[in-house]
Parts: sequence; C-alpha cells; structure tokens
Amino acid sequence: MMKVMTSMRTIDALTEGVSTFYAEIKRIKDIIDYFQVNENLLFLIDEIFRGTNSVGRLKGAEEVL
Repeated sequence: MMKVMTSMRTIDALTEGVSTFYAEIKRIKDIIDYFQVNENLLFLIDEIFRGTNSVGRLKGAEEVL
C-alpha cells in the first residue's frame, strides 16, 4: 500500500515560536524521514518554501528534489 503525504497550506504557530518557513522545513523533513524507511510514498508539495525569499526558496527546492 502506498502512503500519501502532503505539504500544503502550511501555517505558522507564532505563540510556539514556529514561523511559516520553519513549519515547512519540519514537514519536508517528516516526508524525507518517512521516505528513507518506506519507499512506497507519494508526496505532494504545493508552493515549496513560500515562507522565505525567492532565492532561498529556489535553492531549498533544488536541494530537496
């Protein structure tokens, strides 16, 4: 069976010290960690790293993919 994971509509939790960018990083890390153990994974990412600047966003996306 294939698991589906997503990173969409990631939101911040400023009262907990979690910015939008950090929440995105944590979610991407969860996806990568799962994939390293289980290869049957479909992951969908919408607007990767939208919580940072364009240059950082592009570089981060390249590294993840």
